[in-house]
Amino acid sequence: MNMKKSIIYFLIFITGVFTTYLYLKKDISYKEKEQTQIILNEVKNVRKLIVLESSYTQMYNYEKSKYFLVEQFSFDKKVILVVNAQIQISYDLTKLEIETDTINKKVILHKIPKPEIFIAPKISYYDFEQSTFNTFTKEELNKVHDIVIKKVKEASNIEQLKQKAKVQLIEELGNIYKITTLVNWEFVDNSGLNIQSLNFKD
Repeated sequence: MNMKKSIIYFLIFITGVFTTYLYLKKDISYKEKEQTQIILNEVKNVRKLIVLESSYTQMYNYEKSKYFLVEQFSFDKKVILVVNAQIQISYDLTKLEIETDTINKKVILHKIPKPEIFIAPKISYYDFEQSTFNTFTKEELNKVHDIVIKKVKEASNIEQLKQKAKVQLIEELGNIYKITTLVNWEFVDNSGLNIQSLNFKD
């Protein structure tokens, strides 16, 4: 009788242990799935467009003279242009090369897209003068326009905008890095940004 009770108690104990094991295993599995989903959502959320815009206004003067026999007799032409340019720097994060390794619990950043630069200049004539014997040709005006656009690229704050856009990019990727460390995943940066070495504020 005592032997029978011992066997029953033993079976109850084994059943309890097995039930507890299944419960804990299920709980661990659920937590892992939950962590994976958090990571996947964060990676998905970062795939958007980062855009920084700036406006630039400048006045450019172009003049040219044609001399007749001596310098005292000249035919002048000049044009003063006003340029209003919209400058846009963007990162298209749909082109971000990032891998989520759910088996080894890693987020691997392979490559970031290059910043895209877009300049939309609006050129208007502030002053336009030409003489009968020294007129502007269409080709010459097009050349002046090209020179003006080149000067906009050289004089505007493109590099400063690029730096600000890069800061926003790093902040977006930093969100992924913080989440991975919170759930004990590993963040691997092969892009050259070296995200791990940066300090991100909560």
